[in-house]
Amino acid sequence: MRKKKCFSYIILCLWICTMFFCTACGKEESKDTSKEVLNGSVESSKETDKVDNDGSTKDTNTGESKLSEELKNDGYGTANKEEENSEEEELQGNYVTVSNPEELLNAIEPDVSIFVNPGYYNLSEYVEEVWKNEGEEWNLKHPYVRLMECYDGVEVMVQNVNNLTITGDAESLADTEIVVEPRYAGVLNFLNCNDLSLSFLTIGHTEYSECAGNVLNFYGCKQINMSAMDLYGCGVYGISLKNGSGDLYMYSSTIRDCSYGPLDLADCEGMVEFRNCIFRDSDGGGYYEENGRSQGAFYECTFGGRETNVWYFYDN
Repeated sequence: MRKKKCFSYIILCLWICTMFFCTACGKEESKDTSKEVLNGSVESSKETDKVDNDGSTKDTNTGESKLSEELKNDGYGTANKEEENSEEEELQGNYVTVSNPEELLNAIEPDVSIFVNPGYYNLSEYVEEVWKNEGEEWNLKHPYVRLMECYDGVEVMVQNVNNLTITGDAESLADTEIVVEPRYAGVLNFLNCNDLSLSFLTIGHTEYSECAGNVLNFYGCKQINMSAMDLYGCGVYGISLKNGSGDLYMYSSTIRDCSYGPLDLADCEGMVEFRNCIFRDSDGGGYYEENGRSQGAFYECTFGGRETNVWYFYDN
């Protein structure tokens, strides 16, 4: 009986040892498997890093790349550059160089800068021929320049133009001359124009004799800037402001040889200012109508004898 019990205890111990051994082996295998899985993940991560270093986009950068593409498609990025280039081309397109009267008149429109090459521009030679052949048909094709008959010929009216610049050669204003032949015509007339700029130009009638037209006429125009100009007669006046024209600023210019005087300031509004200008060899100083809506000033200007002795004032 004792032998059987001993034998049973031995078998039980062997069974316990066997179970313990199997359990331990299972844990080792589990550890090894975990290590293999972990190593596999690490290796996989390393492989991904290698691919990224070779030039592929990471997940974080993929979002930035997609955002960049969306911005481009929405009109930003490259689209902005294209818009800037378009604006530069547009600005360049608004700068025009002319070499004859036809090109000069055809170039006049809002928001344009016209460079007049040195030369003698007899507007009458062109407009008289055009008026004879086309008449009002020419006016229909040119909304900003109108040809009008006067007593002894045809004159030019620039109308409804804003932000117009006409400039000659800065090195020698005498080399860029604009003239007309009719005695009753203004050389250039402006109607309802704003932000005008004229510089480095000589303007007058073809020869000195009795005139009934002015050199420059402004009707209902504002913000007129002139510099380095030479305006000469026989024009009755060098500059005439009518119909509420004003805010005229003239610098370093000459008005001379006019049959009545350099200035006709009737029914003008706003400031009329002259700086470092010369008024000489005309038959009088000019005409000024006091209306309470305008103000005039002369700074460092030179007046000839007749220009200081004879002024005509009209008081309502």
